[in-house]
Amino acid sequence: MIATTQRCGATWLASMMEETGSLGRPEEWLLPGTVLSWGIRHLIPTLKLRSIPACALYRTGIRSDRELYAVYLDAVNPRAMQKYLERLSRVEATPNGVFSAHLQWDQFEVLNQRWNGSVLDLADENLWLFLWREDQLEQAISWTRARATNQWTSAQRSDTVVQYDGKEIRRRFLMTVERNNQWVDFFERHGITPFFLTYEQVQADPNHAIDEMLAWVGETRSSVRVDQQRNLQVQRSTETEEWIERFIEENPDLVDLRYRVAQAPETPPR
Repeated sequence: MIATTQRCGATWLASMMEETGSLGRPEEWLLPGTVLSWGIRHLIPTLKLRSIPACALYRTGIRSDRELYAVYLDAVNPRAMQKYLERLSRVEATPNGVFSAHLQWDQFEVLNQRWNGSVLDLADENLWLFLWREDQLEQAISWTRARATNQWTSAQRSDTVVQYDGKEIRRRFLMTVERNNQWVDFFERHGITPFFLTYEQVQADPNHAIDEMLAWVGETRSSVRVDQQRNLQVQRSTETEEWIERFIEENPDLVDLRYRVAQAPETPPR
């Protein structure tokens, strides 16, 4: 399981993991749209249709809207969901048997609340990777821009012109800090030692990051190397630096939180 927060490079990392052929095919497998479309293809009815229109949820494509995500989970048939997860982990595993998924904190939290803690079984049965971004302010700006343009990856295009919104950046910055800390607290409370990896480490040397992940799960790389140019690219512009400077001027009380993730080791263990 890859524990993430919004805009920390999970989609980018996932594309490189899949390219190895040995690290699973990581997706956000618990997004309603994904559950519905995959379940339909594999003949697994995952919703109590009398509770909520399946087509409405499919169109929504939940990302991080807690309320709507909670409504979705209330409509889920638990037995069907269990069947979905069991079959998913078999069908979407790589030939070496590795299945992977990435999960945002807000999704995980609601899952745990709605299913009375049973989702914690995931923690006992799986290896966990915590992917986080050292610069949480840049992450919040990226999130704000993506939300405004609906451009979540470099493969997507948008002509929307985004204006600086200090209040929105502050809101998403505080959410990012809180959710990173919640993941760390979760690991500590349940005695989990995840593999720590940062967005910046992946960006600096993606092949080295993938090599270490392969070693972590007991695999070795084939002759295939990750082609960074062929993968999703980092989304950043000179405007980002301008927004960072402006935000810091407006929010001096938050400067100390920019690079801090509670209790996370300075050097992620290998």
